[in-house]
Amino acid sequence: MGRPAAEKRITSHIRPETQNIWGNVGFNSGRKPNTVSQMRIGIERIFNLKNALAIIMRNVSLTYIEMDGIKNCVNRFYLEDLTVGTYFPLLNIDIER
Repeated sequence: MGRPAAEKRITSHIRPETQNIWGNVGFNSGRKPNTVSQMRIGIERIFNLKNALAIIMRNVSLTYIEMDGIKNCVNRFYLEDLTVGTYFPLLNIDIER
């Protein structure tokens, strides 16, 4: 995954151009407004906020490791588990790309 693809993927998760991601769906109604922006939706539910963009921009970071193709797919699986076990992120987004 190159930089443009990563930027597109991250943008789809936080939807920075959208102030009210919930639209007509009731906040904490049990229904998600969509499945793409799961990180932002999760943070807004956890902190009971209607718009968590400022919190996301100040506090969320991205970690990645570049690895060569299919021969490292098992290594990617174990490295992700190691990273999650080491840093205990509140939310972990799998992209499997």
